[in-house]
Amino acid sequence: MSDIERRIAQFQNMAQADPENEMAHFSLGKALSDAGRHPEAAESFIRCTELAPSMSKAYQLAGEALLKSENKDLAAQLFTRGYTIAAENGDLMPKNAMAKS
Repeated sequence: MSDIERRIAQFQNMAQADPENEMAHFSLGKALSDAGRHPEAAESFIRCTELAPSMSKAYQLAGEALLKSENKDLAAQLFTRGYTIAAENGDLMPKNAMAKS
C-alpha cells in the first residue's frame, strides 16, 4: 500500500468514525485530490462545507476538484459561495484563488 493510499484509508476511517468531523472530511478530500481522485475529493470537500460553512478553503478546493471532474456548473456555484464567505472572513488566499477560477 502506498503512502497516499494509507493516508486515504486513515482519513476515511476518521470520517466514518466521526461523520461530523469537518477536518477529517477536509483531510480526506486533500488526500483524494493528491491521488487524482477528483470526484471523490469534491464530495469530501463539499461535506466539509456542510459541516463548517465558514471554511472558505474547503469551497476553493471543492471547486477546483469539480473543475478537474468537468463539473463546471457546480464548481461555479461553490466558487461564488466560497468567494463571498472568504471576503466576509478576510481569507485573502482562498478569495484570490477563487476569483481567478
